[in-house]
Amino acid sequence: MHAHLKVLGGEVMLLDEFAEYGQSKALPTLGGTTFNMVAALAKARDVDAAIAKAEAAGASVAMPAADMFWGACFGMVRDTFGHLWAFNADVAS
Repeated sequence: MHAHLKVLGGEVMLLDEFAEYGQSKALPTLGGTTFNMVAALAKARDVDAAIAKAEAAGASVAMPAADMFWGACFGMVRDTFGHLWAFNADVAS
């Protein structure tokens, strides 16, 4: 299975491991991920809500939402496939 996402005119494809073809290894097989997706949210309280919604859908909290030194509320979850998703919003918002 796979997901095909269109984001800001670009495309991102997520797919399951296809070990039988010697390609497309899953993140747990590789031992982690080399990047994370960041969602810039309008309000700091939206970060807590996004993390709670992702957790309810099966993600695990990799980093609870917190106010960061760079002036943002920031937190991360790991989805069931091992991808990291970060949520970010200005603290002043």
